[in-house]
Amino acid sequence: MRYFSINSIQVSFPRRRESSILNSVNRCKSVSEKSRVNQCLCGKKGFTLAELLIALMITSLILGAVAAIAHAMSSANDKAQISGEAQAQVRFTSHRINEMIKFSRLVFDIPGEGIALWINDDGYSGFGEGDDKVNPAELIFLRFNNNDLEYIKYSPTYSSESWFEQKEFTVTELQGGLAQTLLDSQCDKTAITIV
Repeated sequence: MRYFSINSIQVSFPRRRESSILNSVNRCKSVSEKSRVNQCLCGKKGFTLAELLIALMITSLILGAVAAIAHAMSSANDKAQISGEAQAQVRFTSHRINEMIKFSRLVFDIPGEGIALWINDDGYSGFGEGDDKVNPAELIFLRFNNNDLEYIKYSPTYSSESWFEQKEFTVTELQGGLAQTLLDSQCDKTAITIV
């Protein structure tokens, strides 16, 4: 093995290739262009600016596509989660309404408004045996307000307490909407939006 020094770098070559390598080194020393020197010293051709720009553009397109897919998947996941929560709320509300209807004494249809539920028969005093009459304290209304379903319960005001305890509604008053109109004008209304 022989050792050659090129600008303070020692390189060892086997004897048979020694002459071809020396020729290429000498040839590189004689060329003044930097690109030719780099080609000779490296033994490889470098990337041009155009090739680097094309590679950068392809990489950015791939990364952009991956980012778009990730964003689409994230949006779909968010929509699925919102939809699942809404379905769970509707299921719970439907179950609760079914229970209210199932355990009520009587259900009155109020056309175009909703339904009135006679939930129990406690009599006008709220204690003891029922009187088989529909009193205001025994009613719950499920009414549609625009696109919402409201749960409505009435309680007496100070001035309407005796009226609230003694009033008895007929089926005609309940189905015609008169009962709800009277309750709206005479009592305090507690309305909860269900859906």
